[in-house]
Amino acid sequence: MFTLLLVVVLACNVVSSSHAQDDLEIRKEMCQCAADNNICDGFCFDLFDVPGLSPECSNYAALELCSVDGSFPTDVAYKDYCPTIGVPCTASQNMCKCANDFFLCDKFCFELFNVPDLECADYAAIGVCGGEFPSDKTYEEHCPDIGMSCDKTSEDFEIHQEMCRCAQEFDICGGFCFDLFNVPGLSPECSNYAALELCSVDGSFPTDVTYKDYCPTVDTPCLSVSQQMCECAQASNICHETCEYLINDSNIDCVDYAIEGICGGEFPSDERYYQHCRDIGMTCENVCKDSDSWTTTLDNGLEKGCSWVAQKPNPRCRREGDNGSRAFRACFEACGTGPCRTRT
Repeated sequence: MFTLLLVVVLACNVVSSSHAQDDLEIRKEMCQCAADNNICDGFCFDLFDVPGLSPECSNYAALELCSVDGSFPTDVAYKDYCPTIGVPCTASQNMCKCANDFFLCDKFCFELFNVPDLECADYAAIGVCGGEFPSDKTYEEHCPDIGMSCDKTSEDFEIHQEMCRCAQEFDICGGFCFDLFNVPGLSPECSNYAALELCSVDGSFPTDVTYKDYCPTVDTPCLSVSQQMCECAQASNICHETCEYLINDSNIDCVDYAIEGICGGEFPSDERYYQHCRDIGMTCENVCKDSDSWTTTLDNGLEKGCSWVAQKPNPRCRREGDNGSRAFRACFEACGTGPCRTRT
């Protein structure tokens, strides 16, 4: 009997929690409707008096959220209530959210004009700065006055980039914020970020997103070793070769990948770069240019490259290089091969 009662109570709690979440989402959508219809100074019922209100927004009237027993407060303006559930309403409040997203909280209003998000940049372009939003206050100074928080600064941006580089260096791009500090032998430089509590509840680094998904948003992609090998292959124009060919690369970091047992393990040894890179979200396509690293040593001991091949391509394009690869597989421009092949 007790077990049955416990099951019923737990089931009721689940239903109640689900209902509360649905109700919160509806209130957020109402706030968005208020923002879209420019009635942030208005109160709950004012939304439904807007001429030409969309059917989606009109539907909320039937839910009676603005009634005495409704969950949406009727005595607080949208601009004051909506930020408390994470939805900015006014232009200035949206600017605060944009500034936080782009780590500009220690900057002034007009700095938003330079961000890549056009909607955010538009706020700075439509005369809000110096009007609704003071031009002589930073975002972190003014945003709390209008119910918004703004705490991500340009310094945080640089720290996040460094954490992303650490995650890549220790090959935990698929992990989350805290995972970095559980890495054995973590360098002192990377360990120092733990003391900043960036992964805490109040920290600025997201804890529910992997490094590989978050880091590109701070202009520092977190790539796995295989993905970094793809970048090496692209840079050396060897996308048509297989994994171990990278051992001949002029970049020592790239060579290290090829000799660390990655080939045949994480990176299939029988697949060409253009094939496997595509499977792991990377692109590797040869371009029409000669290799900088292909060389061949003549009988007199002189080392020659693709420029030498270009002088007499007919016999020299078949010459074997020091790495075992013939010139026509590396000197594309000199030999008119690969991506330089003329198609008629």
